Amino acid sequence: MPKLPTLRWRPAPAGRAERLASWLKAWRWEQHLRRESAEYATPFHPAPRRLWATNPELEDLIKDFDKGLQVGQIRLLDPLIFEETRRPLYVALISEWDEDSFVTAPFGPFGDPATTTEWLTGRQTSALRVLCLWNVRTLPNEILNRSWLVDDLTQAELDDAWTVFRHASTGVDLEDRLLAKVGCPITHPRDPRLDYQVEEVRLFTTVPEYVEHRLELEPSGKNNIIDFPSPWNVPEESEEIVLAARSLEAAPLEFAKYAIGGTRLFLRLLTQTDARQVEICVLDHEGNPSVELDGAQFVPGKREAVRIEHGRAICSRSGVLSGFRFLRADGTPVNLTRLE
Repeated sequence: MPKLPTLRWRPAPAGRAERLASWLKAWRWEQHLRRESAEYATPFHPAPRRLWATNPELEDLIKDFDKGLQVGQIRLLDPLIFEETRRPLYVALISEWDEDSFVTAPFGPFGDPATTTEWLTGRQTSALRVLCLWNVRTLPNEILNRSWLVDDLTQAELDDAWTVFRHASTGVDLEDRLLAKVGCPITHPRDPRLDYQVEEVRLFTTVPEYVEHRLELEPSGKNNIIDFPSPWNVPEESEEIVLAARSLEAAPLEFAKYAIGGTRLFLRLLTQTDARQVEICVLDHEGNPSVELDGAQFVPGKREAVRIEHGRAICSRSGVLSGFRFLRADGTPVNLTRLE
């Protein structure tokens, strides 16, 4: 008799249904306000800076933008950048992308997480309660320098944010502790949370053009915002939101996968269409991130080596295309076998 496959099942965390109901209630009130209040529904259209009236007394009341961008910072973005919303927009800087940009994640508009890729931070401030790791993207320093420093993520918060982001981008399962702090999966094609995600994405799609036109920054070629893949969940036939369903999320383009000689580990290279960077991930035999080879070096072409930390590293795509080597922490070369 053939052996039946092992079925993995995890019970839905306590309180998940209540959080979804709370999110839906808040979202419906938001839609109601947009329909009933013309002022609430009107986008914010500030005049260009050159048309502002000069009033030194009022200008003294406005705090200067905070410089000194660093990973882990929570920043309130200049409202002049985003004309389509009246709400303050906060972002967390979760990683450097290159010398001129950061990987950022926006905080959500509601007090409860909408999907399995929105994380309940545990902070009491309403605007900082939920971090949207499905809406991660790079923002250039020109935009981020037009912001105010609000707070910093602790190292534990930053680690959790990265874990949920990896879940959003690669489908890696979350541990129970984090699963209890995210929302429900989307399993139906008419789920209103899909409309919500479209609205949230739209806020950021016009940022480069808007910054140049509205704020009159000098064009520099650095306003290329990189959108990480949104976790649009695969719809099933159910007519309801299945609270305990497994999250089925789209993974980014898989560039290559290699077996690491002498181990049961794998090296996976991930990239985005037209991206300049490649993420190198060390995975165990079950496909979960592994820190077993932390300290190892990935050497792309003739470029400087990058070190594996927390099971990952970032390097130039062009360097990878010209060949690469993988070395253990002690400098010993490692044999890689490409897998189909």
